[in-house]
Amino acid sequence: MESGTNDAIEARDASVDGSTAAVGSVAIALRILKLFAARSAVGVTETAETLNISRSQAHRMLATLEKFDFVSQDQLTKAYSCGPALADIALSALGGLGVGRLVAPFLQRIVEETGETAHLAYLNGRTAFFIEAIETRAVLRAGSRVGTGLPAECCSVGRAILSTKSDASVKSLYPSDKALVRLTMTSPATVADLLNALRETREQGWAVNLGNSEKDIHAVAAPILRGESEATLALACTGPAGRMPPDRLQELGATLVRIAADFSAILGPDMRAGRIDRRRARTGVASDDR
Repeated sequence: MESGTNDAIEARDASVDGSTAAVGSVAIALRILKLFAARSAVGVTETAETLNISRSQAHRMLATLEKFDFVSQDQLTKAYSCGPALADIALSALGGLGVGRLVAPFLQRIVEETGETAHLAYLNGRTAFFIEAIETRAVLRAGSRVGTGLPAECCSVGRAILSTKSDASVKSLYPSDKALVRLTMTSPATVADLLNALRETREQGWAVNLGNSEKDIHAVAAPILRGESEATLALACTGPAGRMPPDRLQELGATLVRIAADFSAILGPDMRAGRIDRRRARTGVASDDR
């Protein structure tokens, strides 16, 4: 009888220990995923030091997350960045917050003030995905890109978001010995070209695309800034090169920066539903001074 009781106690203790270990593993995995809120990419050593865990634990957790597409590893740098599964969850969360509906008045403002097609885009790794758009009514216009993605270095929304990252963070995404994707002859050819373009974007607050992704199509974009965090979203206007000449870019850039700031104000610093100012969102105006 005593032997049976001891066996039961040992089995219970083993179950508790297993459950505790499982919870600990889940906690570590979640803490790793939270690192990507402030970083574009992380390595095994950085993860271990930041979370105060062993390198073997960090490697094992990252490998598991990669297996389920939550992170992706660059084969050259060995750094890990957000994977497609994490991007899908992020996009679903944006939908759950009603960001698509909330951004509509701001996209409409862009169309009305610039006369061009307006987009909202999201950055995942090195790809900018277009998630919302309103087209201008002009006969000659840039069409909606919703549902498609472009290399971040080749489009204004991608460079607008990348400009909120440090040079070191950008370099972790773009190893210097790896050729950049070039969609046209005006796309950045090297990492140095990209970093120079990002420095200019930081100085002026907005990014330009002068035929970098498609010949004769220009675009201007501004990041959606949220406190000190790196941006993940950007607003843009896109149109025919003839209607968006270089001497109009300053005006368009200022417009995009202003509307992006207004949109950011209604989202709040972390886009939690409780912090979204839906009254302001309905009008596309971020202050009561209308």
